[in-house]
Amino acid sequence: MPPDSVQMPLTCALVLQRSARPEREPPGPAGGLPWPDNRGLTLTAPGCHNWGMGKQVETAEHREMVARLKEVRAAAIEAARRAAELARERRQIMEALLADGFSQADLARELGVTRQAIQKMIAAGAERRGK
Repeated sequence: MPPDSVQMPLTCALVLQRSARPEREPPGPAGGLPWPDNRGLTLTAPGCHNWGMGKQVETAEHREMVARLKEVRAAAIEAARRAAELARERRQIMEALLADGFSQADLARELGVTRQAIQKMIAAGAERRGK
């Protein structure tokens, strides 16, 4: 390991899955700080990353870059949330069309994908609902 590297303690790499989070959440990590905006995706152990960056932002250019980084990250999280909503709606529409007598092959031709892709889209929705 290069001498200028810092080895992160193992406790700082703690990753929790969504299923491990309680339904009713206690105050956030590190003594009541709010939970991160990517709730349930990745959490670090208290004290590891809660106090800002180790290197101080010194220039206006760096402040602008950090602000833009936060904006882009927030937009990416929102885009992922929206993509999940659209996928859910797509599955509901597909299930309704299948119930009305359309075949998976019909849907595949209409969407320009394979029948197997249709099966995967439907199966992914069923797995999340616990069917």
